[in-house]
Amino acid sequence: KNVLFISVEMNKIHLYRYSKRLNFSDLPIYIFNTEESIIMQLNEILLQGWHLILIDSFQQLVNIISVYDKISVKQAETTIIKILDLCRLGNNKKNLNTSFLCTMHMTKANNFTGSAYIKFMVDAMLELKQDEDNEFLYYMVFTKNRDGQTNKRLYYSITETGIEFNMSRY
Repeated sequence: KNVLFISVEMNKIHLYRYSKRLNFSDLPIYIFNTEESIIMQLNEILLQGWHLILIDSFQQLVNIISVYDKISVKQAETTIIKILDLCRLGNNKKNLNTSFLCTMHMTKANNFTGSAYIKFMVDAMLELKQDEDNEFLYYMVFTKNRDGQTNKRLYYSITETGIEFNMSRY
């Protein structure tokens, strides 16, 4: 399948180290050129047609569109959602129904940031958390999942060879 990673938060140096550590150096990575319209670039790259697009992060994408395309945060968010919806429905050059994985931000109080509309629009919300009893243990848990279980912890660790899941604890 063809997969694209859109990085809004990391520069090329960070991405190089990150891709080596998580073993996805063959994955195409897109970084926006702030000398051109971000919306036009987003349209162009997404409408090429992809099976899966990872966006890190949705809120930062909203912010850079707002700043560089000189529109309100609400307009930026609405524009992004419209483009994502087009791609989800297969309205792109390859007629592919695109799935999206978007990182989102949480407050220090562990509350979701951004528009509540995103929360209602998505099929699932997966949170990455630190174990309350052991600061060296990390897990992921679906807090919303239209197609499966919620609130079941899957512990993981990031190693030199990639991500390892602790299936015995699942």
